[in-house]
Amino acid sequence: MFYSEQKPDNFILGIAPADAFLQLTEREVIIQAMKFGMNIINTLQEFLTDDKARSIKNK
Repeated sequence: MFYSEQKPDNFILGIAPADAFLQLTEREVIIQAMKFGMNIINTLQEFLTDDKARSIKNK
């Protein structure tokens, strides 16, 4: 995204971890996509609004 002149509208998370939860590095990629104004398509059971690591980080 940093090197492209065009920005995609959507970020589709296409992973299926065994425990159905995101790793910290995966969360960071999603947060970066959100900063670029992209729509997040996430089919996992975990809600980003419930992400305690993100809440603590933003305080």
